[in-house]
Amino acid sequence: IQNSVIYANSLFALGMFCDSASINSNLVKPMRPVIYTALFVKDKEELLRYFSPAHDNFYADHITLKFRPENIDDLVVGREHFVEIIGRVQNENGDALIVECPLLENKHPHLTLSCADGIKPFYSNGLVENAIKYNTAEYLKEKLRIVCVEGYFDGENVIIKQWKKKSQNFWVGMELLQF
Repeated sequence: IQNSVIYANSLFALGMFCDSASINSNLVKPMRPVIYTALFVKDKEELLRYFSPAHDNFYADHITLKFRPENIDDLVVGREHFVEIIGRVQNENGDALIVECPLLENKHPHLTLSCADGIKPFYSNGLVENAIKYNTAEYLKEKLRIVCVEGYFDGENVIIKQWKKKSQNFWVGMELLQF
């Protein structure tokens, strides 16, 4: 990861990663289409201290804000938010945490904790919706607050940090995190 950051920063410094057309409000625009915007969990280990995953495929990495957004003009990459975990839903296929945060517009905001083999993380959407609809969700006695970072996923990298351009000729880059 460290080498990716240095490499990306070097390309920006050389002006090879973007041109003046890709700059809006002094911020670097995404080079690839954005798959989703999200709040990315800052400390997954903290979640593991409180919640053991029910399945082998552990995710617990993000809470989706928008899937395939038309633009990300309202996104503040790198801004931190408190998210409160208020409940949990699990069955033989999925395991999700129900969350609250003023920024979240989803009808049933959640964080996919884990899934069974062959089950994709988006399974949690229906899992949480049905648990709320049929009143089968397990709610916590006390809310758990975690820190998440606003960012996006471009199909290859999670982008959670972005810098403003230093001058018209020099750029610094985005922090690239890989799953």
